[in-house]
Amino acid sequence: MFQFVSIYAAYLYDSVKLYARALDQLLREHKHANDGNLTDEDIERIASNGTRIIETIIKEHTYQSEFDEWLSEVFHLTSASSTNSFQSNHL
Repeated sequence: MFQFVSIYAAYLYDSVKLYARALDQLLREHKHANDGNLTDEDIERIASNGTRIIETIIKEHTYQSEFDEWLSEVFHLTSASSTNSFQSNHL
């Protein structure tokens, strides 16, 4: 029932998601500030500015790791499962 998920895969997933959210925000801000214009050069320049992306991620600081949520569900299911088996064995 449970699958093994490498912690490194979880970190990678979170990192990509954080990067994508920050990049999306920066691209939207640039587009809004430039009357809806966004060139390929703008996208490349913004996407390759790691410092600005990290600053945007830190400024947001409202991220719940998907791995944490998954882990909570697993522990909840595990404890519910053990409770149910205890109750059924003692009826």
